[in-house]
Amino acid sequence: MFGAATRALGQLVSIGGKHYTVVGVLEREEFYFAAWEDNALEYRNERAYIPISTAIAQHSAIDHLDFLTLKARPGVGAGVAQAQVRSLLYARHGVEDFDIRGSGRRGWGGRPVPAALQLHLPCRGVVSLITGGIVIANILLASVVERVREFGTRMALGATGGAIFAHVLAEVLVVTVMGGLLGLGLGTALTGVVAHFMQMPAVVSPFIAAFRA
Repeated sequence: MFGAATRALGQLVSIGGKHYTVVGVLEREEFYFAAWEDNALEYRNERAYIPISTAIAQHSAIDHLDFLTLKARPGVGAGVAQAQVRSLLYARHGVEDFDIRGSGRRGWGGRPVPAALQLHLPCRGVVSLITGGIVIANILLASVVERVREFGTRMALGATGGAIFAHVLAEVLVVTVMGGLLGLGLGTALTGVVAHFMQMPAVVSPFIAAFRA
């Protein structure tokens, strides 16, 4: 609007018919899903922020907030942050006339996540488990068929059927656990990369990770 961020400082801008003085300019945010697509974060570059007290006084018919989105400092757990917020609000209100919910229970804009969307990921996990089990079973069957001579030789030398079964089962468990850990590691890393470039918070829940694993 003013050609450069430094020129905007101290200037007056009109928002909703009211004039405000520019005290700072945020850095431009850019993210492109593909080279030929537009900036996916352009909507954030078009935002203007004013003090919350000014917003309530000039643009709201009520003197309180319906909801407030908070972000904990790095290194502070969600439980600790919620306890601190609850203690502060209770000290100021005198009664617990508020509700605190973690980000995992609500969607964008503070709206509840639809039930269909909540069931989407668990269903995908079940399908992944079934298909993964079929793949492992086929690989195990091929491995056993190819090693019939080996198993026969071991049984001729005194190995029991239970010992051979335990050997095969141990191999399957090792491969499955290693594959699960590798998948969790790659998934966590990719989630962090996407969250970093999109400038959006993302948390890998231990419960979901264990369920998918």
